[in-house]
Amino acid sequence: MSAHIPTKALLLAIQADPTSAIAIVRHLNPDMVCFFLHESHKDVVESQIHPALSRMPQRWDWIFTPSPESFSACQKALAQGLGSLLTTWNVLPGELVIDITGATVGMASAMVLTGFPFSTKVLLVPGYPPPSADHPAEEITKRLSQAEASVNPWDEEAPRLRQEACSHFNHGSYDAAVKAFHTLEHRISGGLKPFYRALADVAQAYGLWDQLLYRVAWEKLKSGIKALELASVWGGPPGMDRLIHALKGNLAFLERIVLDSKDIKPAVSFDLLAWAKRRGDRGRDLEAATHVLLRALE
Repeated sequence: MSAHIPTKALLLAIQADPTSAIAIVRHLNPDMVCFFLHESHKDVVESQIHPALSRMPQRWDWIFTPSPESFSACQKALAQGLGSLLTTWNVLPGELVIDITGATVGMASAMVLTGFPFSTKVLLVPGYPPPSADHPAEEITKRLSQAEASVNPWDEEAPRLRQEACSHFNHGSYDAAVKAFHTLEHRISGGLKPFYRALADVAQAYGLWDQLLYRVAWEKLKSGIKALELASVWGGPPGMDRLIHALKGNLAFLERIVLDSKDIKPAVSFDLLAWAKRRGDRGRDLEAATHVLLRALE
């Protein structure tokens, strides 16, 4: 991560040696810093880290762990304090950077687990501490530019989370699917952002269709399919051609309904029957399903 890319908030592990912390805060220049440490290391922050910074963060605070070696103690401390602190600071999901360079195994595990919903960047300086560096802070800054120094945990979780979003879609929970796809769009790195944005558009189109809003659903699905075709050029899971083909079949059905100028449209009757069956199969709103079924049979 370049120092020229703004960092809104940083969660930083502190132990007795402040060298990595000083280098990382200088490198990222965050607006806000939360130090995660044992209370006995509080003086390290006040007497060694703060004086070494040419620009102080706008806001800073700390969360204490009673036992840096214990994962459960660290996770409990962060679970109780991190979320409320980020809310107070108005830090949105994805705006937190986590640095685990100076952390114990217990601290690092708890920081990544608890910070996952809020963060899209985890830093670990490769080869720290340097075995024989005359200027350790400069060496750390140099190593931060290496690709392996940072990782976005959402990138590896994306396939599982995508499956959850697809499950919402397949069960007719279109709003939940849209929300999940948008979450992935905003959290993952790289070129798959347009792909998840397109999936969100498609899910939104089916939600409109489920409300029997045929024209707006048709327009939304048409633009969603076009976006999905463009996004799939840059990557995506296997089976995209098959998915797009199926979506185009549904788009053609919606188009027949929308462009049919007749007062009585046979395709609408078929769609109302299918709508009522879906509601009945899912056991949701049987009264509405019966009402629509009678409407289709008229």
